Amino acid sequence: MKGPILASFMLAAPAASACDIALMLAVDVSGSVDADEFRIQMDGLAAALTDRSIAAALVASKAELALMQWTGTGRQSVVLSWTKIDDPDDVYAFAFQIATAPRLWRDFPQQ
Repeated sequence: MKGPILASFMLAAPAASACDIALMLAVDVSGSVDADEFRIQMDGLAAALTDRSIAAALVASKAELALMQWTGTGRQSVVLSWTKIDDPDDVYAFAFQIATAPRLWRDFPQQ
């Protein structure tokens, strides 16, 4: 009985959409990165994404973007989950979220 129920859920699930680029942006927030360096990383990513040619390429390829912060093997966290880029507004919204995302970890020993 479990098989038919599971199959009905699988048939009801929406189909996954294809993309040409799935890009996980990883930001180092380890103890060796000070507040100014963190800001340079975040502002640099936001500026790069909104470059006209980069934004156009992301839209054309139906890119999916995500952002994670990491420090060592024991601390990683996805800060901005996978976001589909359908138009330039999506790129600018994602870039704004990057520029305004807070730093998750600070003031701890390096691992």
